[in-house]
Amino acid sequence: MILTRNTIFIIVLSWLVVFELMHDVRGSFALLPSTAQSDIDALKSLYDGTNGPYWSWRTPITNISAIWNFSAPTVNPCGGWQGVFCEAVSTTEGRVAGLVLDKYNITGTIPAGLQPLSFLNNLGLGSNNLHGTIPSFLCAMRNLSYLDLGTNQLTGAFPACFLQSESSNIFSLYLGMNLLHGVLPNVTTQ
Repeated sequence: MILTRNTIFIIVLSWLVVFELMHDVRGSFALLPSTAQSDIDALKSLYDGTNGPYWSWRTPITNISAIWNFSAPTVNPCGGWQGVFCEAVSTTEGRVAGLVLDKYNITGTIPAGLQPLSFLNNLGLGSNNLHGTIPSFLCAMRNLSYLDLGTNQLTGAFPACFLQSESSNIFSLYLGMNLLHGVLPNVTTQ
């Protein structure tokens, strides 16, 4: 099958359900007193590399500390930053497990600086202004199971590594409404 802009849809589980689930359970995620420095650096890489000061924040923002601020005296994404979901690895430290930043006006390429997010299992960057190719390091993120990069301007060949069980744990993948091309690999599910 030849892929066109409108035919690159791979949906194993509805991303909308996952997106809503992440928002519904937001309150059950613990607000932690600190975040691993490698995760802070990765988020800063995303923010700096994608025009962060011009992102469209969700309103109403009842807590100004929900907006990403890397110049605050204490930088703590696991303390309630918008779009950041954390998993406690100790009683005092969290690791970023989810980034749900759909429709935030994120502009640029997907930065390699996201690689250190070793606990990341949900990455939602759909409906933004991302361009360039889909980086292969996303396939190597062993905990990543939900990925939405749909409705951007991503280009290049379809990354077949997402469908190879030995290199990816992707359970739900949405790449629709991009400018990808190539042949969709034959996939057999069990």
